[in-house]
Amino acid sequence: MVEFDNVDTRFNDCNNWQVMAEGKRVLFSNRTYERFSDVKSGIVATISVCENRATVSDTAMLESAKVMMQVLDGYPSFAALAAHPKRITG
Repeated sequence: MVEFDNVDTRFNDCNNWQVMAEGKRVLFSNRTYERFSDVKSGIVATISVCENRATVSDTAMLESAKVMMQVLDGYPSFAALAAHPKRITG
């Protein structure tokens, strides 16, 4: 599950995000301001760093980053992502 906090679709940014797998947080950002393009750049950097590493945590982060990149590549903005019919809000 990918969670974004305090998304502002007007400015295409969020306050932080996390990826959860089986109840565990495997990838996250706690930046107080992050534009959609910055999220994508950070994910690309994570993939680059974690590739070819064998630790369990690096492998989990790499797999999470790849899944998140697929999601972000499918949507051009937080507004488009927010309009997704399967989104969950709290």
